[in-house]
Amino acid sequence: MPPKGDRVVTPLTALSFLTTSELSNLLQIPTRTLEHWRSQKKGPKYFRLENGRVRYRGDGISSWLDGQLVETNGTHPRRRKRVA
Repeated sequence: MPPKGDRVVTPLTALSFLTTSELSNLLQIPTRTLEHWRSQKKGPKYFRLENGRVRYRGDGISSWLDGQLVETNGTHPRRRKRVA
């Protein structure tokens, strides 16, 4: 058993499915943030099941996270130039 306070991280695979709560814990953000992102068509891709529940697939989470990566040269792929 890991020492208290240590997090156990399970690798994401294409067949991993996370709930909103599980993803919020993984990203350390509120569940409301994920809900807001869904309403704004932002964030990781997700499935809405017939029962209305939402699931995030591991490969979709990984792809989305890769798009959030800030390069070590300090640029962000979606960074906008400031208009003077």
